[in-house]
Amino acid sequence: MVMKVKIWDRFMYELYLKLFHDLTIDKVMNTHYNRDVLLCSPNISVVSHADNDGDLLPVSVLDYKGQQLLREFEFEHVLDEELLWHKMYYDKEYKSTYDLEKQHVYKLHLITYKEYSKYLLNASVAKGAVGSSTLDIWSFSMMLEIYQKYYADNNGIYTKKTGKSAMTPLSKKELELLSHMYSRIVQTFVIEGIKHMENGSKDFEPYQLQTIGKQENERKVRTQLRETFGLDPAIIDKLLFIVRFASDNNNLLKACRNFISKYNKGRQPLDTDALDYWEEYIANNTYFGSLLKPIFDIKTSYQQDIEVQTEKLSNLFNSDMFENIVFE
Repeated sequence: MVMKVKIWDRFMYELYLKLFHDLTIDKVMNTHYNRDVLLCSPNISVVSHADNDGDLLPVSVLDYKGQQLLREFEFEHVLDEELLWHKMYYDKEYKSTYDLEKQHVYKLHLITYKEYSKYLLNASVAKGAVGSSTLDIWSFSMMLEIYQKYYADNNGIYTKKTGKSAMTPLSKKELELLSHMYSRIVQTFVIEGIKHMENGSKDFEPYQLQTIGKQENERKVRTQLRETFGLDPAIIDKLLFIVRFASDNNNLLKACRNFISKYNKGRQPLDTDALDYWEEYIANNTYFGSLLKPIFDIKTSYQQDIEVQTEKLSNLFNSDMFENIVFE
């Protein structure tokens, strides 16, 4: 995510405190124990769709040239649906300010040890699923990029276990909408859903990439996407088709997840068949793959050198000159 924010150093903050509040920084905070503190506006949390824990602000400060480019950069091609989503989220977050002004009456509920164990287990499984589902967002974005490229390379036809099948064409607008909507699905039903799902982790499993395309989940998924997000049935068809395409086509879905795990987490998959088949295609045709192009260029160059040297050695061993040297 890219945000245009202004970051003050200590000098600017001290100047602001003096000019507008006639305070010194020592009156505001303990400067000894807060040597590396970063203060930020609540708006940053809202814009980021984030809570206020430690992973909110991994900040990268660009050099002068980079800051000039960012200052002039304008966000274009943002979907109306995404802008509306941001506004809804913004309104919902700030509505809590007014909600808290009401007088609350608290009631204690007694639950059994068995019920507590159930809730604790559900919370643990659900929390663990957040990381996996975030990986699903990245994977789905890669799948969309691969889908478009594969469609162009293969004239809209792909081979699955039961034979050849026609692919569904996607417009640029549909591509952007699908990417945005899957992010919203994960945000609504997984990340936010941890605290609100009646049956804990079980309720959001149908929305993960490995399960969203299964026939037993289709009716529930279609109903939720239509009622919650107002998605057109044709778009829902395309979302499910792409997931099934990625599952049927030499397990592209697994390859995308493994690619991210390998190059983002450093985890080598136990079963490498899917990644071996798709790795080069993913590297050449996705945004995430393009970030790793220098690594793949080194790998390709190394493999080519090995092949050249192997061929030279083979020719040398098979030559008459080598035979004469050996027998003499």
